[in-house]
Amino acid sequence: MLITLKMAVMNPNHFIMNVNDVIEITVYLLPINDWREILRFLHVKIQMEIVALECPEERDYFPYWSPSPWRDIAVLTDHPEKFCNADGTYNGASQNNQLVYKCEKGSATDESYIKAITQAQCTAAKGAWTAYSHNIPAPVCAGNDWSRVNHLGNGRDGVPLTYAWTLPTLDAHIKTDANGLAKCVLRMRYNISTDDYNIFTTNSSQNHNPDKGIISPVTNNPTVDVGGPTGLRLAINTAQFGRTFQDRSHIFYIAKRQTSVVQNKKIYNLNVRGKRGNIVQTYPAVEYDFVPNLLTVSKNDLIHLQWTGSNTHNNGDPAGDGQAGDAGEAHRVPIVLILCKYWMEITIILYH
Repeated sequence: MLITLKMAVMNPNHFIMNVNDVIEITVYLLPINDWREILRFLHVKIQMEIVALECPEERDYFPYWSPSPWRDIAVLTDHPEKFCNADGTYNGASQNNQLVYKCEKGSATDESYIKAITQAQCTAAKGAWTAYSHNIPAPVCAGNDWSRVNHLGNGRDGVPLTYAWTLPTLDAHIKTDANGLAKCVLRMRYNISTDDYNIFTTNSSQNHNPDKGIISPVTNNPTVDVGGPTGLRLAINTAQFGRTFQDRSHIFYIAKRQTSVVQNKKIYNLNVRGKRGNIVQTYPAVEYDFVPNLLTVSKNDLIHLQWTGSNTHNNGDPAGDGQAGDAGEAHRVPIVLILCKYWMEITIILYH
């Protein structure tokens, strides 16, 4: 399992290759034998404004081998011994600190340079083999915290698993808007590989192709020998073995601390998460909760309360969160201040 966290300054046009609006969409695992077929899959011409674009291959593979605007923050993995350096940094080909190449137009007279994915192909197409790097430190690399399967990201202590990220300062950003705000996008990607095959040695060359004598190590709904008179058929979809299950992005802004706020005081964010209903109705979310659940601050610290919701959340049938119509309007998370909290401790002794 591999989780990558990334940040980028928003630019929806970063996959546009030239003035003709040619978009490159690479596909890695397809058994393609003809360049015309590659062009059919990889390059799409559009005549409309670009609003948003997802590149499936870039989504499913990390690190990506073509330039990308994303700055890598952290790689959390079940195999830190393989992917992490001794100093806690990622040892893979992150564009943060390593060069990533792409064939630019150069002196090419047509669009053939776009399909070049090696330096030799780029040179033959009279393109310019160009290097890109963000020239920033390598991303952090660490082992994943343990989480019980299907427990919505909660860890051993029953609270959400988190990663503590130190936000970059405004000085580290390319630009700010008229209000002095830096508009950023945080991207979180959850990629999983299973132990049904060797994830480090299995690739597209082993795609099932009986005509060439290639037998895939995994197949859909295989029948296995369990020692009985008949085999046991397993309900398996190989498309679920190695893939990106989540690829979420969130827009946020970074601003300088207001002059009215004491500069040396700590500010803690107190957020809410979840949705009204019970654990079945809201799955895979959770019921209303605060993040963090337990926040210890001093009298000199500051708390920044942030929450989302709606006072006119009118639910239609089938009322997936438990209520419909006027009865289901409010979607609120209340915050109540109390003077103190007493905890009662009970010791239970069991005897045989």
